[in-house]
Amino acid sequence: MNDISPKPSNPLNKYGAKKVEIDGYKFDSKFEGRIYEILRDNPMVKILDIHPRYLLQEKYQTKDERKIRAIEYVSDFLIDVQ
Repeated sequence: MNDISPKPSNPLNKYGAKKVEIDGYKFDSKFEGRIYEILRDNPMVKILDIHPRYLLQEKYQTKDERKIRAIEYVSDFLIDVQ
């Protein structure tokens, strides 16, 4: 007998988090969405930027003409408090 259950055919993600949409923003988990609501409602937070992108390295082409893609980092939040 095999007591091991099969893997789901379409797992949500490897941590089991469920995506959620709040105020038109899509978050990777309910927890991240809740953090957004806390920051949004906090009067001390003056600037709240959702999913800002940071360019870490620009795209370039090597001498042997290989194309290297740009590297970006997408943060969950950028906040500025009073």
